[in-house]
Amino acid sequence: MGSGVAEVLCDRDVDEVRIGDINTVNAETLVKSLSRKGCETRAFRVDALSLDSLREASVGVDAVVNTVGPFYRFGFRVASSPRRAGAELYRHL
Repeated sequence: MGSGVAEVLCDRDVDEVRIGDINTVNAETLVKSLSRKGCETRAFRVDALSLDSLREASVGVDAVVNTVGPFYRFGFRVASSPRRAGAELYRHL
């Protein structure tokens, strides 16, 4: 789900798309794929169970799209961290 959202954002000429994943290999693979299409991307290791990790990943961003599931477990946790870092929160997918 997250890779699909990242592709759509790249197609809409978003300045930069950050890919956060606990598995950095997956994030780097997606970054390489999107970079070939001319999209500016960066990969970050993000642990949805760590509030500090979520906050650090959302510093300096304009918006966050959460595709971490299941929603009942991660929705509020992920939603509240970017807001505390000053980012606008978009709908959960």
